[in-house]
Amino acid sequence: MGCRREFFWLVILTARPLIVRPPKDTRVQLGYDAVFACTASATTPVGVTWVKENSRMQAKALTNTVKYLIKENIGYNSTFGIKMTVSLLVVKHVQLADARNRYWCTTTSKEGTADSSAARIFWSQKGTCSSSCRCKYL
Repeated sequence: MGCRREFFWLVILTARPLIVRPPKDTRVQLGYDAVFACTASATTPVGVTWVKENSRMQAKALTNTVKYLIKENIGYNSTFGIKMTVSLLVVKHVQLADARNRYWCTTTSKEGTADSSAARIFWSQKGTCSSSCRCKYL
């Protein structure tokens, strides 16, 4: 009766967060809603924060407002242990002032921070924007 010793190694990989899918420019007629999407990933759970010009937009503060709506969904890829966060920013009833802004997303975890590129709203007057015309932005 001998003593049996077993050893194992536990390797935990961590990585900086990454913006997998940044928001893209969107086209919308004046008075309609514009939607931006952002997907972030990391080995630890991450949240997404939206930025309009240089001001952070807080989801809790904006959830019930008339102008902005932020929706977030956190998923998990069990194969690789990666957490994915998909966040939507809805700019309601787009006006000319909304097209003057740049919108982007940022994500932070204990491993670091990642920022997306900025996206803009391209607009047209109601009934004038089709797939063959060019929408305007300011």
